[in-house]
Amino acid sequence: TAKKGKLYLHIFDWPKNGKLLVPGLKNEVTNVYPLGIIHPDIKYTKIRAGVEIDMADITEDKNLTILVLEYEGELRIRQPLITPSKNGEIIIPGNEALKHGKYGRESYRSILKDFYRTWDVKLEENTTYDVQFIYKMKYDKKDFVLEIGENSLLFTLNGKGVKKEKVEILDGNEIQKESSEKYKDGFISKKIGKITGDKKGRKTILLKQGQPFDFKTTTLEFNAQDQKYRTLNIEIEKIVLKPKNK
Repeated sequence: TAKKGKLYLHIFDWPKNGKLLVPGLKNEVTNVYPLGIIHPDIKYTKIRAGVEIDMADITEDKNLTILVLEYEGELRIRQPLITPSKNGEIIIPGNEALKHGKYGRESYRSILKDFYRTWDVKLEENTTYDVQFIYKMKYDKKDFVLEIGENSLLFTLNGKGVKKEKVEILDGNEIQKESSEKYKDGFISKKIGKITGDKKGRKTILLKQGQPFDFKTTTLEFNAQDQKYRTLNIEIEKIVLKPKNK
């Protein structure tokens, strides 16, 4: 998570090599220390990929280690560029998203409650992609929008591995039948449709909610909104963009 001049780094997995990378950070760093402890001796290095923090002098918190990184100027983050494989397929890891919260808050690989997420990818010109989501979601159903430039794809995801299918019976009536779309480790796999990248090069892919959720002047108006749209509320393992006809 971030406040002006500070990044709060939530470390869920301790780096095996003792070096923590803050990818894409372009700002000059002035200090790094554990939350609540001003520690002047922590070493950090600016490298091409971002900022690398030496964890040797940091004691791991058994609950959750949080580091404070102080920087100069307005926050500038260059997201990792996700490139296609040899067959043109693009695998977008969910944990490489830049999360965007209310009031301009941004977070990279953290627990921020976000309203939309972005990834930077390298696209080929005028290529149409079949889009597949691998995800977890606690809600039965929720609408989302995926955008690449001016092109967008509106789709609905079903939570808890359940998909509703229409099944016609002999008398002409239709009933709803549930079918599973489970992938692995509780994740769900679903093909959501097609989207086109109209220009070649580095592009930002944006995932947002399919319905707005706003602060209202009264509690009654606020509570009248669909509460599942308060935040994005989805865990994404990966998004797969597969070039059509490949």
